[in-house]
Amino acid sequence: MAELTSLPPEILSIILVMVAISSEGAKDIVKISATCKEFYKLAKQSCVLKVVKFQSFTFTPNYRRHRNPRGLLLQCARYGNLDALCIIGKALVKRDSRFWDMVLFCEDPVCEINGSLINPLEYARLVVKIFIRYGRCEDISKILWPLRDYMMAANAELAEYRALGTCRALSKMCSYEQRRFGIIAFFTKLAKKLNRAPLNDYLAEVMPPHNAAHRIEVIKIFDKLFPATSD
Repeated sequence: MAELTSLPPEILSIILVMVAISSEGAKDIVKISATCKEFYKLAKQSCVLKVVKFQSFTFTPNYRRHRNPRGLLLQCARYGNLDALCIIGKALVKRDSRFWDMVLFCEDPVCEINGSLINPLEYARLVVKIFIRYGRCEDISKILWPLRDYMMAANAELAEYRALGTCRALSKMCSYEQRRFGIIAFFTKLAKKLNRAPLNDYLAEVMPPHNAAHRIEVIKIFDKLFPATSD
């Protein structure tokens, strides 16, 4: 380890970025950060935190493990890490009280993305939209009822909610993602039988292009129900 840390910081940073983008990025960064002060300091750089991988084609971690405003997930989210923001968005849709407390009441700057402090309600709106657009298909396929309830909580009349076709759009999105997840599950089993590694690279090769039209339609409705707020 002494020989490795004697390398220039620029080289060590590149190594940490490569670790961060691996399939076990978050777990490995935590382990490496605990080995010495130099790695701990370098792992806090924005170039590392913004690319730490929390999710894969087949797995999304339990967000309940990240209920800490000083934890890795929130640190990464502050630098615009897409995986981290998706997980926070999922937790808010699921109405996790601990995450809502962190967003609304925590003294630490949780509601920050790329150096910009954001109104807590606007932050919640943004991360839920990010989750809808970029969340893993398994998560989206199972989010129908929580997301429906979340969107029904908007300050909108029921007639407006129906006129926007909210339930229909949500059902189409979740059904599509459920079918896609079934395809992923099939190819995942096939890849394991064929001993194809790394798994994510194989899935990226065989998966058909993702159609985001259903998600975009839901986001359009979401924007009408939850218009942007000002500070």
